[in-house]
Amino acid sequence: SAQQTADATAAQPGPDDLARLTAATEFLDHEHASVRAFVDKALDGIDRESAGQVDLAVALYYAVRDGIHYEVYGADLSPEGLRASSIIAGGKGFCL
Repeated sequence: SAQQTADATAAQPGPDDLARLTAATEFLDHEHASVRAFVDKALDGIDRESAGQVDLAVALYYAVRDGIHYEVYGADLSPEGLRASSIIAGGKGFCL
């Protein structure tokens, strides 16, 4: 229906939203050297210019799934322990 189309269009983030939603944070410190190195290794062999965003996201998903142990019982729940760069460095982490 026209209303569904209008709702779907209204839900699309604009450039300002994308910048805000993809900015590095205390926990999602994707600008950290170890996070960048992890991403580079995960996407090695993929042409980032021609690959679709879904393909890149899937490659990163598999790298995290297969390369980082999901720690439940001994998880470090401190701010440092929940930081992406710390999880990559330790090879294990907890997802909130």
